[in-house]
Amino acid sequence: MLRLLSAAVIFMALSTAVYAQEGSYSGSGEGDLTAVIQAPGADGFTDIELSTATPIEDGMGGCSGEVSGSAELNRTGGTFYASNEDYDPADEFSDEYCEVAMTFKNGKLVIEEGPGCMQYHGAACGFTGELTLD
Repeated sequence: MLRLLSAAVIFMALSTAVYAQEGSYSGSGEGDLTAVIQAPGADGFTDIELSTATPIEDGMGGCSGEVSGSAELNRTGGTFYASNEDYDPADEFSDEYCEVAMTFKNGKLVIEEGPGCMQYHGAACGFTGELTLD
């Protein structure tokens, strides 16, 4: 009976580990960054919203952007994907998805923008940086 109870506790801890990642995160990097991570759906995918912004300073233009998509996260992270509406398979420079690598490390969320995300923000900011749970 004790083994069964121990196995149940371990299973519950592992199955809820992903849910501990849900919440609102903020930080900085290529702009002031925010990430809102929902609880995973029945399909195992997590809805995520990312935003970035840099203020207008000393006559320099500001920058902002946001994107919504999903990821299949595990306890260490995963890759966020958002479909690009303007994707053209005939264009070699067109990306089907905006991809952002997400890593949970030392109590922080580290995100690194990959291909296909430029259309979601200006040239002076991006989705790369380090965030903490609010």
